[in-house]
Amino acid sequence: MFFAFVLGGAIGAAPACLHAQEANRLQLAGRYASDGQTEKALALYEELYKEDPQIFVYQGYLSCLQALSQFDKAEKLIRRQMKASALPVLVKVDLAQNYLLQNQKNKAEAVLQEIVQKTDFSQAGLSVEELAEAMVEKTRLYAPAIEVYKRGRRVASPGAPSTAYASALANLYRLDGQYNEMLGEYVAWMQAESGHEEEVYARLQSLLAGEGARNPLKIKREILAWVAKKAQAEPDGPVVQDLFVWTLLQNGEYEAAVRQARSYVLRFGDQGRKWYQTISRLASSGQDGLAQEQYEDFIEQGSKPQGGLNPALVRNSRIDLLQLYFHRVENGLIRDSLQINRIKQEYKRLLAELGREARPEMHRNLARIYAYYTHQPDSARLILQQALDSRTFNALQKARIKIDLADILLYYNKVWDATLLYSQVEKDFKQDAEGFYAKLQNARLSYYIGEFEWAESQLDVLRAATSKLIANDAMELSLMIKENRNPDSTYEGLTRVAKADLLFLRRLYAPAMALLDEVLTMPLEGALFDDVYMRKARIFLKMDSVDEALRCLEKIYTDYGDDLLADDALFMAGGLLQLRAGEAIDPETEFLKPADFPPLGAPVWGERGAMQKTTDRWEAMRLYQRIFTDFPASALAPLARLRYRQLREHDMLY
Repeated sequence: MFFAFVLGGAIGAAPACLHAQEANRLQLAGRYASDGQTEKALALYEELYKEDPQIFVYQGYLSCLQALSQFDKAEKLIRRQMKASALPVLVKVDLAQNYLLQNQKNKAEAVLQEIVQKTDFSQAGLSVEELAEAMVEKTRLYAPAIEVYKRGRRVASPGAPSTAYASALANLYRLDGQYNEMLGEYVAWMQAESGHEEEVYARLQSLLAGEGARNPLKIKREILAWVAKKAQAEPDGPVVQDLFVWTLLQNGEYEAAVRQARSYVLRFGDQGRKWYQTISRLASSGQDGLAQEQYEDFIEQGSKPQGGLNPALVRNSRIDLLQLYFHRVENGLIRDSLQINRIKQEYKRLLAELGREARPEMHRNLARIYAYYTHQPDSARLILQQALDSRTFNALQKARIKIDLADILLYYNKVWDATLLYSQVEKDFKQDAEGFYAKLQNARLSYYIGEFEWAESQLDVLRAATSKLIANDAMELSLMIKENRNPDSTYEGLTRVAKADLLFLRRLYAPAMALLDEVLTMPLEGALFDDVYMRKARIFLKMDSVDEALRCLEKIYTDYGDDLLADDALFMAGGLLQLRAGEAIDPETEFLKPADFPPLGAPVWGERGAMQKTTDRWEAMRLYQRIFTDFPASALAPLARLRYRQLREHDMLY
């Protein structure tokens, strides 16, 4: 309720100006009020107010009267306090609040309008911000507060345009749903004062993400329409054009965003910064094809004598393009050995060209190509060892390189060499993410080789890790070990699953699948069956068999619906169907770690007709709905609800 705001100010410690006895009585009144003993609190506040009508006593007294619905008496108190106050206009806001508590909105609005029209902002001690904030806090009405700021602006700059209070006004317009006015204030603010762009974009990002909004897609369209019109009216305004590019990207209008960004080179002489930033955003948004095309154009234009592009940005584009190719290899979008070898050669050429200026991830990526895609482990070890011997990289960068080397050694089944490197990183970076990851990998190593008790003890420590991803991975594996112990401690089923996990890590899918199938023939290992089917689903995805993966997941949530993995299986199946329907998954709805399946465009999804895509989308919605209805306490429930809403809005639009 509205009076809770005022009451909160009366419950804390008593002001220092009170005598000890009065302070004790005031604190007692506050405790009575917070404990729901409002009548006792009222009696004390009334006594205190008669003795000394200070503002903090008045606030508690008023709140108790309103809580007990004694509104006539509250109004008399407010009017009395207005006469005694040095700033009666702030007290008068309480009168509007009092009317609202009686559902007399017209009277409340009349009081607020009178405040707006008659307040003298030149009066000493009266702040425009303080008055506007009091109105919003106590009445939740935005229009009067907006008028206060606008009137304060006219007083601050009579007869001339002003951007005073632009930030506060924009926020109120946002809360009031007046998005055009909000954007106008933001643009004026950024044009008048540089350095506010990141703050403005962060606020707009929150709005476009749908926080507190019933129809975020509609809001996106409204904002895009306003910004597009503004950009057309001000073609030479860099602030507006920058906002236009940003808004196009937020709306997924990637090609239009690139067209606008490319024009910056000639229109504003920015040496390609906006164009480069936009391409980077395309790459991070999964628009690999368009990003690749634009990187290539950027590099080509940068090679021309009159290209007008910053050489450092051209060099960064070469590195980023190579990184893009590498990610496509990692995601299974590039599988041709000739292409992979070309990427490897380009990495070698660029590393030689850049020398000490090469980024550490370039060495790491090339090593991964050698190790995992061209099966040259000695070359992978050599390039990482050279990076470790270099004086170019700092200790933390070298720790990441050392972890990559350990991962490669583990991939080639050199378990003891790998654990030595992990232990070094764990020792040197005990409180860093790298140290926690190394500890997790060591615990996994113990699990792979059947040392389950030791693995479990290390995993339990990691459940308190600062990294949410590492903590949850540790918890997941620890719980699986705990739940699948046999009374005789033989661990026959768990041993096979652990070996299968190591084989899966080493991309030896057929023998891993054979071990998992063995477990399914062991009736005494029934507690492991849901874990086995989850692992089989992941293997089938690596083998490009979505249908088989979906069947394994269905087996979990149908036959093992009471086990821990039921909601995970529903969520994963929903994600598979969503991607197969051609619908991208918002990174905000990914659960703790990157998805277990390839991105859009990977061969695994195959060709789907319009009717098949519609069926997949509806089935995904059904599975998501099952999560937040059948498993409301699951950590996946809010994410499932968000995905469900996004897919439903798609159907409403199309």
